[in-house]
Amino acid sequence: MDLNFPQEEDNNNYLDTDSVCLNGFCFCARHSLELCPKCPTDNRGINNMQVEDYLHEQCSEAEFEAKWKGDDRPPLNVSHRWTKLSNGKPACSEHKQIGCEECFNWGQGKRCFFFV
Repeated sequence: MDLNFPQEEDNNNYLDTDSVCLNGFCFCARHSLELCPKCPTDNRGINNMQVEDYLHEQCSEAEFEAKWKGDDRPPLNVSHRWTKLSNGKPACSEHKQIGCEECFNWGQGKRCFFFV
């Protein structure tokens, strides 16, 4: 390990008092909801930015315009799907893995999910 350079911070997977970020998607930390009326917070807009470019690459403009609901899509819920590790980082509950591509794959392979 090179001590001359500070350790790179993982901005895609973090937990603070208000939010949890799992592979770049943010949710309220207390209830694990993308749209939480209790906190209140709505992370759909910022989370949508994570997948819009991918969706534009994968489908025609006509298909995107017809199917993409943007901020009006059903919100995601990650309740009981993540846990806080001893190092303070969030990880999937199933594998205890930070940035788990199997549990928190928001873009690649999830095209149909965002076209509800």
